[in-house]
Amino acid sequence: MHIFSLPAASNPKIMNGIVKFFQHYRDKGIEIHNWKNILKPAFMELNKISGAIILDCLSEDEIAEILIGEADKLIKK
Repeated sequence: MHIFSLPAASNPKIMNGIVKFFQHYRDKGIEIHNWKNILKPAFMELNKISGAIILDCLSEDEIAEILIGEADKLIKK
């Protein structure tokens, strides 16, 4: 999946949240060898939330927290 192909990629706030998501793992020194199995469900969760909340109303940090929360669930499995 190419991140820039997402419809939300044109929104700087959402893209900055995605960047913070990646920085979170880089800063913690966590190497994820199979990003595909982590990114797809994390973005699906963000998409699900966007059905109830307008993502533009969330902060960059809130968007990153959503992605990190879902990714952490998958990493711990």
